[in-house]
Amino acid sequence: MARKSCCLVRRLEGARKDVPQSDVLSAVTAELGKIHSDMLAKATKERDDGIKQVTHWSEVMPLLKQKKLILAPWCETAESEIQIKHRTKEAMEDGAALVRCTGHCGRWPQHGQTGAMKSLCIPSDQPMLAGSQCFFTGAPAKRWGLFGRSY
Repeated sequence: MARKSCCLVRRLEGARKDVPQSDVLSAVTAELGKIHSDMLAKATKERDDGIKQVTHWSEVMPLLKQKKLILAPWCETAESEIQIKHRTKEAMEDGAALVRCTGHCGRWPQHGQTGAMKSLCIPSDQPMLAGSQCFFTGAPAKRWGLFGRSY
């Protein structure tokens, strides 16, 4: 206070900056904007790295086991969605050992994780679809769908 300055510290990386008291409001506002931009860029990268584009059913299970999201051409039928969920649930149960949660609940399997894949959304940004077949049924695809595991 005697120096009429403040020390701003970013918790995540420990970056420190001395700012005159008269500039604190603008400095904090600018720093919050930078923190927001940095966090958004990190989250966007993690999301994008976690989405894998597939065109055949054979590519799905290895990626699901890596906890990836699946972007695939899809026929959008209710029947195929039910079958996808059923088939992925069976495959995950057959190949998975039960793991006790190491957190507070201690349940088996970990937090009721089924591993079944379900549709999450139809992304507004669509890759080229011309002539694509549904990754699951082989029928003509209507759009690319984003799929992920149920927890």
